[in-house]
Amino acid sequence: MPQIQMGKRVKNRCDAGDYVVSSAKTNAESVGADIEVRWGVIAGFMAGFLVKVIQWFAGILEGSGKKLKQKELDYVAELADDIEPRKKRDEASAAAWNLIGSARSRIEQLQGDEGLKTYGLWEPVLQSPSEVAHRLTTTIEFLDKNPVTTADPFGAVFDSTVVVDKLRAALATLNEALAKVLTEERERQDALNARDLAIEEWALAYQGVASILSGLFLLAGRTDLSERLKPTIRRISGQEEVPIDETTTAPAEGGE
Repeated sequence: MPQIQMGKRVKNRCDAGDYVVSSAKTNAESVGADIEVRWGVIAGFMAGFLVKVIQWFAGILEGSGKKLKQKELDYVAELADDIEPRKKRDEASAAAWNLIGSARSRIEQLQGDEGLKTYGLWEPVLQSPSEVAHRLTTTIEFLDKNPVTTADPFGAVFDSTVVVDKLRAALATLNEALAKVLTEERERQDALNARDLAIEEWALAYQGVASILSGLFLLAGRTDLSERLKPTIRRISGQEEVPIDETTTAPAEGGE
């Protein structure tokens, strides 16, 4: 089975979030310490409090990112699940279409245009699965109402009851395949809705956490990294790839 992969924009979003989380985890202690040294410890708060704050915000974004990844993978899996039911539906539709075509030709040969009108086969059958199922249903009804047994000049017998049995079997197979496709479509839509909701939640978490951490890094004197953490429209929308570099590493003591 091929490996299920996320869509590019969702992957870019998750990478952007992971970049912020990694930066926070790597630099939490040094950033917290630098802020306390530069600005002092606020009365009523213990030393090291900011480290916990940074880690907490990172945890919010990390959890949101994991949820988004899972919802995206669920959606992609649903897309893959659609392939086989659609294939079976199309195969059942094609088989039924050929069967109706054979019955139509036989009736036209034996009864002419009047026979085609009697059995609802005057117009050619369209090839869409739903149209094939509809025409199967009406043809069966007409054949039930107007049963006939006849033979051509060479003695080949046309028995409408035999034709009906074959059409009913084809209709049952096609209806089952159509129902399966409808189920898959509902499941796919549910997965898509859940994925889109996860994107909205992630976007909120990303903007909020990245903005806060960018501010804290700025207070700690990490100007360059603070700038990199700022959320952008392109990253929020998944249009921008996050560059792979080493900027999440805590700088050596004494400067960046």
